[in-house]
Amino acid sequence: RLFSARQLCACRRCLTRSPRTWLAACVLLVLCVHYLLLLPRPLLTANSDAARQRLAGSAGPAGSRDGSSQRGSEGGGGNSDSGTPPRHPRLQFACRRSDAPEWPVDLGPLPAGQLKLRSDAKILLLVDNENGPVIRQLINLLEHMRLSYKTAPTWKPLPHLTSSDRGRFGAILMDSLSAYLNMDRWNRGLLDRYCRDYAVGQVAAMLASGGGGSGGVRRRRQQQRRRRQQQKLYRNGRLGDLPVWASPVSIGDLINSSSSGSANIGIHVSRLSPVTRLTKSGILAELPLPGDTGAGHWMTFNTSHEGYGYVAWFKSSNKANGDSGGDRLATVLSDSGRYDGIARVIFGYDFSPWLHAALLADALAWTSRGRFAQSLDRFVQVDIDDVFVGPSGLRMLPNDVDALVATQRRWRSRFGLSGFTFQLGFSGRYFGRGNPAENAGDARLLTLRRHFLWFPHMYKHNKPHTYASAEALEAVMLKNKDWAIENDLPISPGYAVSPHHSGVYPVHEPLYAAWRSVWSINVTSTEEYPHLRPARRRRGFVYNGVRVLPRETCGIYTHTVRLADYPRGQQRLRQLVLGGELFHTVLLHPICVFMTHMPNYANDRLAYYVFDGLFNFLTCHTNIRLRWADPQRLATLYFNSAHREERQAPLWLSPCADPRHREIWAGPKDLCARLPSLLIVGPQKTGSTALHTFLSLHPQLLPSIKHPRTFEEVQFFTDPNYAKGLLHYYSYFNYTREFTVNFTADPGARPIYFEKSANYFDQARVPGRVKALLPSARIVAILMDPAQRAYSWYQHQLAHGDPAATNYSFYQVITSDDAAPREVRQLRHRCLRPGRYANILKRWFRQYRPRSVYLVDGDQLRNSPAQAVHRLQRWLGLKPQVDYTQLLLYNKRKGFYCYRPVLSDLTVERRPRCLGKGKGRRYPAIDEASLAYLRTYYRHDNAQLYKLLRRHSYKPPGWLLALQNGGKPVA
Repeated sequence: RLFSARQLCACRRCLTRSPRTWLAACVLLVLCVHYLLLLPRPLLTANSDAARQRLAGSAGPAGSRDGSSQRGSEGGGGNSDSGTPPRHPRLQFACRRSDAPEWPVDLGPLPAGQLKLRSDAKILLLVDNENGPVIRQLINLLEHMRLSYKTAPTWKPLPHLTSSDRGRFGAILMDSLSAYLNMDRWNRGLLDRYCRDYAVGQVAAMLASGGGGSGGVRRRRQQQRRRRQQQKLYRNGRLGDLPVWASPVSIGDLINSSSSGSANIGIHVSRLSPVTRLTKSGILAELPLPGDTGAGHWMTFNTSHEGYGYVAWFKSSNKANGDSGGDRLATVLSDSGRYDGIARVIFGYDFSPWLHAALLADALAWTSRGRFAQSLDRFVQVDIDDVFVGPSGLRMLPNDVDALVATQRRWRSRFGLSGFTFQLGFSGRYFGRGNPAENAGDARLLTLRRHFLWFPHMYKHNKPHTYASAEALEAVMLKNKDWAIENDLPISPGYAVSPHHSGVYPVHEPLYAAWRSVWSINVTSTEEYPHLRPARRRRGFVYNGVRVLPRETCGIYTHTVRLADYPRGQQRLRQLVLGGELFHTVLLHPICVFMTHMPNYANDRLAYYVFDGLFNFLTCHTNIRLRWADPQRLATLYFNSAHREERQAPLWLSPCADPRHREIWAGPKDLCARLPSLLIVGPQKTGSTALHTFLSLHPQLLPSIKHPRTFEEVQFFTDPNYAKGLLHYYSYFNYTREFTVNFTADPGARPIYFEKSANYFDQARVPGRVKALLPSARIVAILMDPAQRAYSWYQHQLAHGDPAATNYSFYQVITSDDAAPREVRQLRHRCLRPGRYANILKRWFRQYRPRSVYLVDGDQLRNSPAQAVHRLQRWLGLKPQVDYTQLLLYNKRKGFYCYRPVLSDLTVERRPRCLGKGKGRRYPAIDEASLAYLRTYYRHDNAQLYKLLRRHSYKPPGWLLALQNGGKPVA
C-alpha cells in the first residue's frame, strides 16, 4: 500500500546490486510479518479491504480525478453497493460509564408553593460581578435556550418580584452563591420568602475565587469585600446557614483522576439524581483542562443532611487520607428543599465545561418544576448547498456519491434518524463542469437522485439582490426549474435557499415575489438574521407568508476540504464538536438546520468527520433523541414553539452597521445618510405637532414627507406599518429640498432628518425597534400634566365623534372597569396609559442612554415655545442658532403661537401661519371629581417619575415640581 509500482521496480534493481541490501531486506520482511501476526484480526481485515478498494478505484476514471491520479488515503471512499462503510478521518473520543459506587439521593417531591406564577414568568439573574466570566457564560446559555431573563445586581434592592399577585420569575439564577449568602438581610429574606411561596428554585455557582472584571473605585471596593467574605467563608467551611461544607480543590488533584491521561478531568454523574434529564446519568465525562477562569481551583461540597444529593463528583488522587482509591468529592450538589423549603442546585465551578452547560439546563428544568424544561427531541436537517458548484479538483466523485447514500442509511439505523435525507441545493448551469471523473460524479448524483431531496438555488448561482425586479428573477428561476423538470429531480416541496443568503435578509421584496410565483416557496433558511455572529442569537421570522428558519453553521465551509489544513489546526475542529459551539447548538436548540457544502463530502469528507463525531458524542453523554423532518414540518414545529416576535415581520436593522448586510443590500445606497437621527415620540396631545412644526423652521432640520392620511406622522415603528420594510420608511425621506445652510460659514453643518410620531411613546415594542434601526438616534419626548393630557385626549375623541366619548362623560370613562363596553375600555386605556411616564421612560432608557433622550416641559412648550425650542436646538448642536423669538408669534384669536416660515435665502416670511383647526382647541375645564380621581390614580407614577428624573440628572418639569410641592406652583 505504501509504494507505487515504479518505486518497487527501482527497489528491486537496488537489491540485485548488493548482498548486504538483500540481508537487510530479509530482516525487515521478517519483522513486518511478525508485526502483522500480532495485529488483531478485524483490523488486519479492514486494512486489507481498504487496500483492495484503493487498487480497484485506481483502475479507471470513476475512482480518480482524471483517470490517472488517485485521492489521498484519508479522502478515498468505499463503494456503498458492497456494504463497506466510507473511509474518511474519524473523530475519536472515550465513551465511558461510571463504575463508582452510588451516593444516597433524596428522591422525594419538591416543596409546593401556595401562590401562582405568571404564565410568562422569566428567570431572575442575580449578578455579583457584572464584568465577570460567569455572568457572560450564563447569558450566553440563556440566549442559546431562548429563555427570557432579567438581570439585577445583588448589592442593590431587588426588582419587583410579583405583579398582580402573580410571581414574575420562575427560577433564580446566580453567578455567585457567596454573594447570595452575604446579601442584605432584608433582600435575602424577601427572596427566600418569594421562593417558598411560589415554589421557585435557585441555581448558583460557587467559585473558589472571585472572577475578574474592571471598574471604578466603587467596583474595586466591592470586589475586595467579596474576597474578604469568601476568605471568611472558606475558613469556616460552612456555606452560611446551609448544612453544606465547601472547600477548594486544585486542578492537579483532578487531572490525576482522569482515565485518559493528564489532558482531561474525569467527572462522574450520578445514576440516581432526579436533576439529570438532558444529561445521561451514570456517565464518566472527561472534560478538557479549563483555562484561567476558575483560577486553577474547583469547589467541592460535603453534607450529611438527607435532603441533599450529589449530582456530579470526581475522585481525587490525593491519598493523604490513606485511601488508595482516592476520595470522592462532590462538585455539583442538589437540594430538594427539605432543609429550608427552597430547591437548589449548586455548581462548584463556572459553566464553561460542556457538562456544566448540560446540567444547567437540567437544573433550571428541575428547580422550576418543568417550566423551563425542553423536549428531548432534536430535529436535525443537513443541507448540502451548491452540489454542482465548485472548482475542478474539489468536486464529488462517484464513490463520494455512493458514500452519501451509505451515510444516510447508517445515520438512520445507528442514531435513530428515521427517514433522514440529505437536502441538495442545485444550480443547473454548473452541472457537468468538472473534469471527466467529477462529471461522472455529477451523473452518479442524478442516477441516485431519488435517494435525496432537492431544493433550488439560482440557475447560474446568481445573487438575487442584484436583480431589480421580480420579473427578471423569475426568468432566471424558470431556467433552473426547467432543468430540474428535465432531469426529474424530486424537489423538496416549498423550500429554497438563496445563494450567499442574498435577498432573504436584508429583505429584497422581488425575491419573495419570484419565489412564490415560480416555486411556491413558503419556507427558507438563512444565517444572516439578525447577524451571522454570535450564532446563539440567530432567530427566525415570517415575511410575506414565507417562514424563514435560522440556519446553523457547523465549522466547515467551502474552503475547508482537508483535515490537515483546517484553520487553526485539527484540535480547533475537535473542540468545536466535542463540547464546543456545535455541541451547544444541538444540545440547546430543538430545531437545527445545518449548512454544509459539496466539497465537505469529497476530499477528506469533513462533513462525516464532524457529524459522526457530534452524533456519537451526543448519544454517549446525553438523553437527546435525534430526529429528522422535512422543511415544512420543521417550520411548523419551530414557529409553533417560537416567541411571538419570531412569528411576525423581522426586526429591521440598519444594513450599514453590518458589512455582510451592506454587501447583499439591494436598496438605495444613500439609505444610511437618509435615515432620521432625531425622533419626536410624543406622547399624543402634548404639543408634539407644534414642536415638529417649529423645528421644521430650522434650515438644518429636514422633516419627513407628509402622508395623505397621517399628515406629518410616519408611524413606521408601530403595527401594521412596520411590516412594510425599510424601503417604505425610506420613502418618507427620499425627497429633494434645498439645503439652505451656508457651508462656508458653518463647515461642520450637515442635514439632519427627523420625524414625529406621537404614538411611539407608549408602545411597548417601539423602543427596541427604533434602537435596532437607529442606534445613534436622539429621542425627544414631551411631558405635560398626565391628568390634563388624559382630558385633552378625551376632548380630541369627542370632537372626532368617537361613540364612547359621545355617549359617556369623561368621569364615566376613566372610572370604568373591565365590565364596561369594549369601546369604553379602549378609550379609557388611551386616556390613562400614556400618562404613566415613569414606566414608559424606563423602557426608553433601557435602549438609549439618558443623555440621548431630551424631555421637553409641556407647559413651557405651550406658554413659552420660543424658549423651549431654543433650548432644544442648543442640545442638538444645530448650526446656525435660530432666534425663535422672531419666528413664533402669539395669536390672540387662536389662543396659541403661530410661526413665520424661513425662506430659501434665510429671510423670514412676513405673514405668519398657524396650525390646523384641530390644534389649540378650546374646551371646558376639567371637572373637580375627574381631576381628584386622576390625581390619586397618577400619584404613585408621578412620585416614581420624580425619582427617575433626579436619578438621571434631569430637571423635573414645573407641573411635576408643583405636584411634589403639594400643588403649589414653583418659580
